[in-house]
This record gives sequence, structure tokens and C-alpha cells, in this order.
Amino acid sequence: MSFLQGFEHDCFISYRHLDDIGLDGMQGHGWVTRFYKAFEATLNQCLGQPSAVFLDPQLDGGSELAPALRQIVCASAVLVPIVSPGYLNSPKYCGEEVNSFREQAKLQGRWSVGNSVLAVRKVVIQPLENDYHNQYPVDEPGYWFFEIDTVTKKSRKFEVGSDGFLNRLSQLADDTAKFLTTRRPQATIANRSTRWTRLRSSGLPRYTSESQRTARWKSQTISAGSLWLASPTRKTAWPGAASTESIPTNSGPCRTCGRAPAIRVTTPCRRTGARVDRNRAEAQAI
Repeated sequence: MSFLQGFEHDCFISYRHLDDIGLDGMQGHGWVTRFYKAFEATLNQCLGQPSAVFLDPQLDGGSELAPALRQIVCASAVLVPIVSPGYLNSPKYCGEEVNSFREQAKLQGRWSVGNSVLAVRKVVIQPLENDYHNQYPVDEPGYWFFEIDTVTKKSRKFEVGSDGFLNRLSQLADDTAKFLTTRRPQATIANRSTRWTRLRSSGLPRYTSESQRTARWKSQTISAGSLWLASPTRKTAWPGAASTESIPTNSGPCRTCGRAPAIRVTTPCRRTGARVDRNRAEAQAI
């Protein structure tokens, strides 16, 4: 299940399958698969809950984009292209993934190059000629998972688990999580089991549920010695209550002096010290 409702996947990793061949020559044993597992785990930690990251391990990178995969691309909230010379040389596959995502993102207001609305998190694992990786497939520098050797002037891709890899991965996951969180509706984030209401007075917490508010208001008012007028034929609402409830007019006389209240008073009897209900006149007279 995706973190961002309304999308089938939170992130779609777009890559050239040639970049995911391991040293044993097997597809799916290379850098991209290991990056995918590390990225998904780190993103889940940043979000605080599971996310849905899609990586297609089966289709041939040289074939045209299948309709089923095109639909998955359009149903993803964020595109993560892994840029390399092989990615650039696959316009019928990788290029179509970017174009399909761009068309859908523009319709939904998630494509605006040059600001945080851009729903693309570009990963560069190998630089392109004339620094073209800074403009392709979007005009953003992206996240460089490589370094330039100061002696040979050649690029060297970060090995999965290295310090450079983990630093870039942390930045990528954190920025992606912020983007997904800001795009998530507030009602979805809250998902409260009770309706929350703002208190307009008293020293109670600013927000609390209806049942908690009523119970704590009663407790606080009782401890402060406040009064509630009550009638045996009328339902009176507690201050701030969502609904009315019957309030007894007589909860029993003082067990020591025998006087009975007409109004609930929570101050103790000044003569006997017993905390009982009394009417206002009797409470002041004692």
C-alpha cells in the first residue's frame, strides 16, 4: 500500500537494465537492485511507515515501453531515474517512461522545473558528456552517486554501503519523504478515531477529543469549587459538552449535619470538613 493515497506507487525507479547486471552476469544482481532495497528501507524510516517503491526486474531495457508499465509509471507519485550513458541511449524505453510521467505529472500539478513541486528525484551514477546529466532528463543537478578521481579524472560510482553512498541516499530519501508528506492530504495524515475540537478557554490542552474534554472540564471545575445549576425537569449541558445530560439536583445530604443541597457545590462543609453537595446559601452560611 502506498504512503500517498491516490497513487499505486510512491516511487517508480526508472533505469536501464544493463546497469543492473552483476559481476556474475546475472540480471538483477547489480547496483540498481541493491540501491532499490537500500532506498526503500531508508524512505520507510524517514516516513515512519511503509511506502511502495516500484522496480521492474523483468522487461528488456531495449524494448518499447509496454502499456502495462506505462500505466504503472503514470500511477506513481515520484519518478526516480537512474541516469547513465546506457539510460540516455534508450529513448524507446527509458525516454518513454520519463515522457509518460511528465505528461501525467503536469496534469496533476507535480511537474514544475525549478522548484520543489518537481516530482522527479534524479540519481546520477555516471556522468554524461559535456555534463549533460545536469539537464537530462530534467534541468536539475540531482543526486550524484559518483565521485571524480583527482588523479585519473575519471568517475567512480559509489559502492553500495560506502560512506558516500549512504550520505547521498540519506539526502535522497529525506527529500523524497518531505515531498510525499507535503502532498498528502491533512485528513489522511490525521486519520483520527475521534473528532478533534479546539478549546476556547481554561487551562486544558488546546486540542482534545469530545469525551476527554467533557470529563476533564468536569474534573477541573469541581476541583475549583464551581457550581452547576440543575433542574429535575431539564437537561443541562456541562460547559463545552457535545451533548446534554441530566444533572441531579440532590446527590444526598451531608452525612454529618443532614443538610441537603439544591445546587451542586463541591466545597467541603466548613463545620464537619466533609466534601458534599450543598446549595450556595448554605455553603456561605456555614
